[in-house]
Amino acid sequence: MDFEERKINFQDADRRYAELKRQYDAGAISTEEFDTQLRKLRVQDDEGRLWAKSRETGEWHWVVRGAVKHYGELPGKSVAPPPRAYSCPEGDYVWYQHSARNPVPECPNHHVPLERSDSPYKDERGDL
Repeated sequence: MDFEERKINFQDADRRYAELKRQYDAGAISTEEFDTQLRKLRVQDDEGRLWAKSRETGEWHWVVRGAVKHYGELPGKSVAPPPRAYSCPEGDYVWYQHSARNPVPECPNHHVPLERSDSPYKDERGDL
């Protein structure tokens, strides 16, 4: 069966990997055949990331631009960093930046630039 012709999920790829590894370890398929079949087991997740099985361990690795550069996600729950707080130098307005894509506005009351206020460790630009 040609696995490139159809999309497979992680569970199917895990089962197929175990089968291929048994065949390879038993000498039933060559290294080249094992590698060829292993490349067909890549899975794309719901966020569009491409994952591949490790040749030696069978662990999942994140594939970036055709090369495996990252390992799987870290264990545990991922938590978004807290928003950055910016305040008016006059002290009567606070704005929270929930995404770095959002530019920092000026104070609507005094029309002056807001200053970073959530970290005691600032350089001359106000960054960490």
